[in-house]
Amino acid sequence: MFELVLIDDKREVVEGLSRAIDWKAMQVSVHGFFSASEAMAYCMEHPPALVITDICMPVMSGMEFTKSLRAVHPEVRVVLLTGYDDFTYAREGIRLGVVEYLSKPVDLDEVQSLVAKEKACWEEQQAEREKQVAESARYRRGLPTLRSQWLKNARSAQPPTRERLQKDFAGMDLPLQAERLLPVAVRICQGEKSDTDLMRYAVENIGCEIIGAQFPCAAIAAGDTELLVLANYTSSSLLETTYKMMQCVRQWRDACKENLNLTFTAGIGMPAARAEELFPAIAGAERVRERELFLGEGSVLPAMDWQHVEAVDPALPAVQEEILKALLQKRYDRTADAVETYIRALRSRENADPLQLREQMLAFLLRIYHEGRAERCLHVETLIDQFGQVHTIDQYREQLLGLISYITGSRDEGGATGVAEVKHYIDEHYSEEITLKTMSELVHLSPAYLSYAFKEEFDINFNDYLTAVRIEQAKHLLTQTDLKVYEVCAKVGYKDKKYFTDLFKKHTGMLPRDWK
Repeated sequence: MFELVLIDDKREVVEGLSRAIDWKAMQVSVHGFFSASEAMAYCMEHPPALVITDICMPVMSGMEFTKSLRAVHPEVRVVLLTGYDDFTYAREGIRLGVVEYLSKPVDLDEVQSLVAKEKACWEEQQAEREKQVAESARYRRGLPTLRSQWLKNARSAQPPTRERLQKDFAGMDLPLQAERLLPVAVRICQGEKSDTDLMRYAVENIGCEIIGAQFPCAAIAAGDTELLVLANYTSSSLLETTYKMMQCVRQWRDACKENLNLTFTAGIGMPAARAEELFPAIAGAERVRERELFLGEGSVLPAMDWQHVEAVDPALPAVQEEILKALLQKRYDRTADAVETYIRALRSRENADPLQLREQMLAFLLRIYHEGRAERCLHVETLIDQFGQVHTIDQYREQLLGLISYITGSRDEGGATGVAEVKHYIDEHYSEEITLKTMSELVHLSPAYLSYAFKEEFDINFNDYLTAVRIEQAKHLLTQTDLKVYEVCAKVGYKDKKYFTDLFKKHTGMLPRDWK
């Protein structure tokens, strides 16, 4: 509301102006003071839109009040009220930015007209400020997408010049210099968490806080579970820079484990002294991160420790043939033995390019899918989606065995019954700690098999279904009970209130407290 402050050492003037005009009808809030010093204390804490003040008052004059107020709150408009026709006051008032003079005795119509005009200007300014705030908020919300799109486009463009890169950084509000950059490529190990946006956001905040204490840095989303951190370094020593960053990233990883109960794998690229070296350095960081295929999740790997890459061993297909032969002959005992031989062969290729090896691993899964005639019971999209979550050889082994088990047991009524039992268990026990692993143990199915079967049976991923059930139950509890938000959070199976709040808002568009 438009706020007006009246100041005069004569009580009848303040009270007369306060009562003579219907300020409520004008939607104006009026505060009257009989001394400038008291008014000053109020205005410093609660700056009004307009002040009408007498000039000649004891202790502090209207001029002194105006000068002190506008030094702190120059946006406050001031009108001087005086019975003196003195050019000195007018000249000083103009210098201080006074809006207008009103002469005593006061003309009420003149006061009302002046305040109405000032209120109209104030409302116009408020509307413009709100518009600017909304535009700024939209811009801030769009920055993550803008940065991700820039990263995607810039990879395939010509190497940037320093000037071009600096301009891009400024346009994306990245607090970075376009030289002496060190990239860190991160992949978050999703585990049982299904909401990748919130997970990535939480990891990003912790990382920027820890790394930012040592290096100016910024993070860019490079995928659902992937982040790229760019940091400016100062040391000319490659070893010192990489070692310092490794300490930061390991501290970041440990903090995520402690606070979020998840981990990540990180590849630290070679320092890029010049702008044109940045994207090759990023590619190197991502390439070394992929070595988690051999080393496991949670590794922090510097590119300077791994430069040698061997071609994928062509002997692997021979092992694959043994698996296929045993599978097609329904020699399932030999299939399991052949799979273990294959996995040992993969582990021994630790100097191979992980990306090439992953391509071969996926190709073999697709071959099993087609030659095992899995299309009768499994959509190929489900297979590829599952492989997208495979980042280590152990995880690949589980998926491979799960696929073989799913093909050979696709008509097994026990498998279908187990999947239905898991869905029913989630519906009844959503408040408990439920994971794919615990559910697979409950129904005596492998996690990979259960994951395949759940998606095929209900057309939704296991984790997504669990989240959907919990959010629906939270909505019910918020509207039908007097439980506090933190109590609802616990009752639907979440330990972290902030994570629950963010998740609820993402799925409903509202905060839990506003859903009541």
